[in-house]
Amino acid sequence: MRFVVTLLIVAVIAGLGIRRFMHARDARELAVYLVLLALGTYISFAGMLGQDLPNPNNYLAMVFGPLGRALGMEVTWQ
Repeated sequence: MRFVVTLLIVAVIAGLGIRRFMHARDARELAVYLVLLALGTYISFAGMLGQDLPNPNNYLAMVFGPLGRALGMEVTWQ
């Protein structure tokens, strides 16, 4: 039942968003919107299926850790 409700919500949001972007003829924003919608759908279904999702702090540490060390700062992520 959760899957059906989630798919229904995604379909409604996608329908409203795509209609707005098509009316404005903004293809670049439509592409970003679809990518973010797909990512959100994947994360919601992965969470419902009990899969382990990556921690966003790990990505922050990978990006800003070397920068902080290059600047001589100690970077720790909790």
